[in-house]
Order: sequence, then C-alpha cells, then structure tokens
Amino acid sequence: MEIFVVDDSKLARASLIKLLKEYFPDVTIKEASNGQEVLDLLKFMNPDAIFLDLTMPVMNGYELLDILHKQNSTIPVYVLTADIQKASREKVMGLGAKDAIHKPVTLEKIEDILLAIKEGQ
Repeated sequence: MEIFVVDDSKLARASLIKLLKEYFPDVTIKEASNGQEVLDLLKFMNPDAIFLDLTMPVMNGYELLDILHKQNSTIPVYVLTADIQKASREKVMGLGAKDAIHKPVTLEKIEDILLAIKEGQ
C-alpha cells in the first residue's frame, strides 16, 4: 500500500508518518509539502490514498482537491485539518474528499481508514 502525506508542516508530516510506520510497517509513504508536489508525484505514482492538509503555500488542499475532482480521480483523499467547521467540511466533501478528520489524527481513525482502503471502499 502506498500513501501520500501532504502537509506544509514538517512536524505534522513526521508525526503522521511515524504513526503509520510504527503500526503499519508494510505501508510505503511519500511526502509532499504542497499540492503542486502531489501533482508532480502523480505523474509517476498512483497512491492508494492521500492524507491532505488544507492550508499550504504554492497550492493549498482546496486547490488540489478541485484539480483531482475535475480529473475524475479515484484516489481516496482524507483531509486532515484543524479547521473542522461545517462549511469547510462541506466544501472538501463536495470536492470529492472521502472524509475530513480533525488534527491530530488518532491511531483508531488511521486504522479505520487503512482498513477501508484495503477493502477498496
């Protein structure tokens, strides 16, 4: 399984990657600090899922979601954000996100997501 972790905060990326690798050693992880880096990676890779922050420089999470939505991407995108307001949640879900999850993400939530990915949901 291959996962993209996208966040402009190196600390946030490292925290999620540590959690993923500690409990799911078979997961391959690629890092990106903005949406443009994800688009560049997608030219060569097809991840099983993307964990995406919303607030980033160069290309934010909303912009990336919009592009993926217009491309009819089938990659599940899980938005990880501190901004869990109803309007933000509705916007990301309307752009095709599988879920909007409040930071910091818990091990239980990650387990649920990875199980759903493995089952192809």
